[in-house]
Amino acid sequence: DKEKEAIKALELATGKFDVALTAEPALGLVPINTKVVVSELLSSPASIKSNSELAISLLKEHNVQAARLLLQPMRDDIVTSTTYLPMATYPDAIKLATKHLIAGKKEEAVALLATTLSTFVTKESIIPLGLVRAESLLAEASTMDKEKDKDKINVNLSLAEEQLEIATLLGYTSDKSLAYEDIKAQIKILKKEIKGDNVIEKMYDKLKTSFSTLIGKEKELEEKAKSSTEKSDTSTPTK
Repeated sequence: DKEKEAIKALELATGKFDVALTAEPALGLVPINTKVVVSELLSSPASIKSNSELAISLLKEHNVQAARLLLQPMRDDIVTSTTYLPMATYPDAIKLATKHLIAGKKEEAVALLATTLSTFVTKESIIPLGLVRAESLLAEASTMDKEKDKDKINVNLSLAEEQLEIATLLGYTSDKSLAYEDIKAQIKILKKEIKGDNVIEKMYDKLKTSFSTLIGKEKELEEKAKSSTEKSDTSTPTK
């Protein structure tokens, strides 16, 4: 009968999934769609501080909607959202559905399979644009001649400090983190050394490494924080 055919089909599917996942563990999460959204904020540390303080004041007065409108544009990042099929969950779900069918629990089996096949995993990574800009400004400064472009280098370093502060004020990183304090100290030392006769190339290299580490840490933290499971009635097409 149809139920026996369904049981055989499920057992066959379980075997194929087990073989595929053993041979290629990466199939446990299969990406089916990726979306990138860039939100750019052109502002200054003073303006961000002012808006933040005003929002706090509004919240104290329970004027949540006004505070929300004020805070909503205050983001400066690249958000990459990737949706995955959690195929690693399929074998166990199919085995359980098979048990339900064998026990005559057809509705439970159908409901379990429907839930499993309509479940997606979404992971988000957020890269603060302030950190990216600061890193770019330092990279540009590192290509300038220390003697001929001293003023331009100082401008770039000051702008990098400002972008680092913006990223902090917007909550993308903490000004109390060791990575942040290390970068601030390195820029300060670099500004001082530009005035002297010391070779500064290695300082740039260290700064670039520190920024890459900081951006990597923030991205990793956001991926962990934003990782979530979503349910949908239809699958999202691959773009």
